[in-house]
Amino acid sequence: GPLRIRGPAAQAGSGQRPTLKGMNEEVRARRARRAEFLVRLYTHAGSDVRVFVDALEIGEALGAGPDEMRRILAYHEELGHIRVDDYRAGLVRLTAGGVDRAETWLLDGSVRAEPGSAGPVERPGPLEQTADPDGPTTVGAPRGS
Repeated sequence: GPLRIRGPAAQAGSGQRPTLKGMNEEVRARRARRAEFLVRLYTHAGSDVRVFVDALEIGEALGAGPDEMRRILAYHEELGHIRVDDYRAGLVRLTAGGVDRAETWLLDGSVRAEPGSAGPVERPGPLEQTADPDGPTTVGAPRGS
């Protein structure tokens, strides 16, 4: 019988079947956004696995809407590239595996870093930082401030 899709993808469809060429382009674009997200996260965190970054801001810069960002976060979390601290606030941090993956993409040239990104992004507003030098650090103003 016909293939049935269950879950969020089933409700998202328009009822029209994409052409194979259109589907390939869509898959390429999705993969590129996922890779670019991880590399941007890497540059914003300064490759530090202890730094929490606002993933929703990175998503906005990529032009990804909230639904796409949830898919991107779930994808990278499933692969062990990131740890999500707070889905609602969008706070995430890299794992060692995420650092390795981002560096591989940067070194092989498949994804380029943002121009001028050499470390954590300076954002207006107070920075929240933990007092524990071994603990995680949050980069960016708290949400809602």
